[in-house]
Amino acid sequence: MISRYELHSVGLDGAKVSELLSPDTPETSSLFDLWIDKCDGDKLPARADFKPREMRKYLDHIFVAEALDGGDDFIVRLCGTALVGLIGLDPTGLTFSHNKMKKAQWRLKFMRQALKERSPASFRFHLGSNHCDHEVTETIYMPVCDKSGRENLIFGATVFLGRMNSEGAMLEGLAAL
Repeated sequence: MISRYELHSVGLDGAKVSELLSPDTPETSSLFDLWIDKCDGDKLPARADFKPREMRKYLDHIFVAEALDGGDDFIVRLCGTALVGLIGLDPTGLTFSHNKMKKAQWRLKFMRQALKERSPASFRFHLGSNHCDHEVTETIYMPVCDKSGRENLIFGATVFLGRMNSEGAMLEGLAAL
């Protein structure tokens, strides 16, 4: 598990993050419930077990990343349109070590945690400096198997919650976090 010290030093400009006991948004909660339904005892679900029709309400929030070199790096295999809009580029096919993904490398520790613990993990991220207006998102990372049964994929979703000012007031988005 990520330590509290590590949680407060991640994100863009060292912005804060908090681990959630369970997913909060309808999108991340639904995806978590679907992951639980797909588990078979101690065996992780396979990526192929998730059908687009089961997730049509939140497909634009979904991503899939594959661990490379034992998790030293990850490559984005799928990125929903809502995430492309939030990020400002389509990272599909890019590794986190790619120059365009440098600002997102801090996310690797959360993906590694989910793979290592073989368990989903949900986080609320404050993206940007806490000393000015910043975006707030919720992300769930869930380990799944590839076609050959290797536990090397992260299947998840990121949801934009809103913008917050430096005093902690929501500028747009959810009324309260």
